[in-house]
Amino acid sequence: MTRLKRGLFQAAAWYEARKMPLLSRNMSLSELLAWADRESSLNLRGFEPDEIVRSVVKTTRRPWLMRRRRCLRQGVLAYRFLRASGRRPELHFGLDPASMHSPALRAHC
Repeated sequence: MTRLKRGLFQAAAWYEARKMPLLSRNMSLSELLAWADRESSLNLRGFEPDEIVRSVVKTTRRPWLMRRRRCLRQGVLAYRFLRASGRRPELHFGLDPASMHSPALRAHC
């Protein structure tokens, strides 16, 4: 992997991580997941999955926005970049059954 390609990926991860809070504010969950599933102009073929995930975690480790939804941000970004690397990732959600009838749904991605 060239330093340039790695640098471009890290810049894209930083940019997408900063864009996600704005997207999540204006999109439903299904729209956000559709955005993550869209083809990316970034070609990450050759990147290992653990390198992609490590970079996403590093980029999102100190959230100013989406502080209480860090797992959603990390999950969606990792999904998006893993797809750009040619893989077929799966995103799983777990819901707290006790929150089903409360105003604020509690979940984990």
